[in-house]
Amino acid sequence: MKLFLAFLLILAMAIWGSDWVISRLGKVTHKKRLMLAGIEFLLAGILLGDHALGLLDKEVLNQLSPLSALVLGGIGFLCGADIELKRLRIFPSRFFKVALVQSVTTFVLVFALVGGALALFRSMFPAVDILMFAFAVAALAITSSPAVLAFCRNVLERSRDLDLFIFVTGLDGLLAIFVFSIPFSSRLPAFEGVQSWLGPLIWVAGSVAIGALLGLTLHILARFRCSQDELVLFIMGVVVLSAGVSSRFGICSLLVNASAGIVAANLEPAGARIRRAMVSMERPMYIALLILAGASIRLDSTWPIFMAVVYMASRIPGKFAGVWLGSALVREKTRTRAGVLLVPQGGVALAMALSMVRAFPGAASDGLLLFVILAFLVQEILATRLAQKIFLNDKEKC
Repeated sequence: MKLFLAFLLILAMAIWGSDWVISRLGKVTHKKRLMLAGIEFLLAGILLGDHALGLLDKEVLNQLSPLSALVLGGIGFLCGADIELKRLRIFPSRFFKVALVQSVTTFVLVFALVGGALALFRSMFPAVDILMFAFAVAALAITSSPAVLAFCRNVLERSRDLDLFIFVTGLDGLLAIFVFSIPFSSRLPAFEGVQSWLGPLIWVAGSVAIGALLGLTLHILARFRCSQDELVLFIMGVVVLSAGVSSRFGICSLLVNASAGIVAANLEPAGARIRRAMVSMERPMYIALLILAGASIRLDSTWPIFMAVVYMASRIPGKFAGVWLGSALVREKTRTRAGVLLVPQGGVALAMALSMVRAFPGAASDGLLLFVILAFLVQEILATRLAQKIFLNDKEKC
């Protein structure tokens, strides 16, 4: 009964919350930006979890693992389906270089500082590979959310920064998932006669191939005459199948589903229909993710607070420095302080952290989820404040 009630509550909140968010769209103000980011659903998940009402306790969350798999797979599929290969050709090559440079800069800074900080807590997690854990955290730091772009769009629409940052935030999530899957695959069996460092890359390549095959399957199904609701069911079926295959082989479900999303959404003539169907699924998936992430956190230690500070102290300067360095290398005229637009992190970062909790249960992964959520909240507020002050210098009110 408790499981059934929890499932119905998450479903109702996802559907109602989606309609509520849509009703609040329009002119995005400072206070509304924080609500549209979904913070209230994250707090609702914490309230429903072990530390308050107890409806979504650890036992219920374990029983809801199929729902978690659907939500995490759906986030990965959305990330892949957002990439329109035809539109990428419109953007100049220097945009690719800026995106890559800022991602590498952020990754290196976070890996160095977070890895050093994690070494201080080595005695707490003797079984954890510190380097691989820091690698996963650094990959997670690459992700960016376009949320603040909407907040300051009335200023950016007259500058060249808007196209650049829309492009960067679109690629960040996909690149982060790809890099994240490398440490994720490091725990899988090695291949005989193959050097140890190549093993994870082979598993990653296999994950991409499986995802591409499933995406092609969805494309074939979508070509038959079916309603939009039936197409949504097809997509959910492929996402669940991808999650099941990933669980069977121990590979990264986010990467498999992202690969499926890229293939399915970019093959014509069904690609456009699949992208339209995903629009109706995006907000409910995101809201369900926030609720599950909030309910999954554990508040029984303080080290994640310290790690959240280290994470933000390395990631935020990494984004600013990466934008400056990438723009300088390609001679792109971009405001140095525009790196604030890449500070927020969206659902992909939370999905990656929750994937770590599911794949590597233990105190280290629980702490990772907590400090990612803390950083998510602080960066959301900080980025909104900074963007407001920076772009008000143009005498425009965001």
